[in-house]
Amino acid sequence: MEPDYLFKTKPNYFFMFFMVAGAVFFVFMANLLWPLSKLGELPKEDKTSFWIHVTVMFIFFGFSVMCLVLALAFKVIYLTQNEVIVSTPLFFYKRTIMLNEIKGMTEKEEKISASNNLFYDDRTTIGHNTTLQLTDGRKAGISSIQVWGYNELIKKIHTQIRVNNSNTHHH
Repeated sequence: MEPDYLFKTKPNYFFMFFMVAGAVFFVFMANLLWPLSKLGELPKEDKTSFWIHVTVMFIFFGFSVMCLVLALAFKVIYLTQNEVIVSTPLFFYKRTIMLNEIKGMTEKEEKISASNNLFYDDRTTIGHNTTLQLTDGRKAGISSIQVWGYNELIKKIHTQIRVNNSNTHHH
């Protein structure tokens, strides 16, 4: 029997879609370079352009693999009465954090630079990241880019920690 979950996040399908689209795009770009890299069609002295094509092609394939891994590494986070369970289902990873082990939570915005001007800082917020500081010095991160229901999850974790702290102080 599954424990009673107070809250369960969903994967961020929007993020996953963009990662899969990115993977397809980079494979397509690498494919465009493939005919240019065939050794037989190049003059003997043109080995440099061959190696440049092959290098760029592998970089595109690398980005493609990275996008796929990011899409498949989606997280589902469960909140119960006493713990936060972070799971990455397709990689068979599960981490359980007891609420009484969380000594602090810090939240920061995840930003990217929207400007190519070095002197003008035009940074755009793309999400939020909460770090759970644990009593043994370890940390755990939760990103709004990776999970659907981030704001509600963070509020419920705060509430549950307060509830647990008030219960332990009254007994």
